[in-house]
Amino acid sequence: MKEEIQISLVIENKPGALAKVIKKITDNGIKLDVVTGEAAGDRGVIRMITDDPNKTISILEQENYKYAKDRVISKKIKNTNDLRQTIEKLGNANINIKSIYLHCVCGEESNYIFVCDDLEKAKKVLESG
Repeated sequence: MKEEIQISLVIENKPGALAKVIKKITDNGIKLDVVTGEAAGDRGVIRMITDDPNKTISILEQENYKYAKDRVISKKIKNTNDLRQTIEKLGNANINIKSIYLHCVCGEESNYIFVCDDLEKAKKVLESG
């Protein structure tokens, strides 16, 4: 388990809008570790984790993008039962999961991103086994 910085931004929901953002970021030597997004009407929300969040934010500010920065947990999950137990642990500790998504499948494990309302408490609960 490790802490990451997730950057969320709102873009227009039109062809090429996502490509423009990704190009600006990657043209500056930044590696995208995670990208997820969804559309709602004429806007889309993109969430990303990069290898250099500060540089990513600087680029977004230069381009006048509105963004939010959140601390998130990246956790390896062995199987469906492990995922259920992780979610139950957080719920039993009265921690709200605001968002969860799959980052990657790495061999026998999957890596999930958890966005929680109390990150420090969530880290302690998950570190305790």
